[in-house]
Amino acid sequence: MPKGMVKNAVKQLAGLFLLGIFGYTVYPFIVGDENMESFCTSVRAGELMSAVSARATDSGYSSHGLEGQNKVLIIDSGAMARYICEVSLSDDKVIGTKYVPNG
Repeated sequence: MPKGMVKNAVKQLAGLFLLGIFGYTVYPFIVGDENMESFCTSVRAGELMSAVSARATDSGYSSHGLEGQNKVLIIDSGAMARYICEVSLSDDKVIGTKYVPNG
């Protein structure tokens, strides 16, 4: 294979790699809003927080309890915490949710 063809092939592969990284980074911002809002509305009053946390983890979200408050934040870390579902609790059971777009 001539030297010029190898150079072009390497440039094309590097371009595809960079395009893939860009898509992987930007994609959560494109679909994150709709996905988190859908997840948040799927959480029902009376549901155990442990079950909600497990579903959040399965969906790629992280959950963080707020000290001194009966609230847990479900956060879309892939979109730099831009989309949040605030879950209100009583006795470790959901009493309500609120979708909070952060930004």
